[in-house]
Amino acid sequence: MTLLLFKEQGQGVVETLLALPLFLLTIGTLALLLHRGAVYFLADYHLHEALICAQSRAGSLCERELRQRLLVILPPRQQKIQTHLLGTRASLHIPLTPPLSLFKELRGVTR
Repeated sequence: MTLLLFKEQGQGVVETLLALPLFLLTIGTLALLLHRGAVYFLADYHLHEALICAQSRAGSLCERELRQRLLVILPPRQQKIQTHLLGTRASLHIPLTPPLSLFKELRGVTR
């Protein structure tokens, strides 16, 4: 009876050690997807705002503001952002893995 009791006590530890890597992999994958989704939607929003800004102010000023806003949401090693604002069109390239590229165009807007 005592031998059986000791075997059952160690079983929970063994099961936990076997399940822990799968649990951590799942949590890591979800965190990565959440981060990438947040970067995509925030970058899309800020790019749209920069296009609206470029309609009333200098494009270089709006592009500088866009870069500053994007640097807040990106880690330091991924801050090599390529932006291009030209009238009602803008493109953005963020070096994530895989890279994230956005292109936006305001339609129906005249200068």
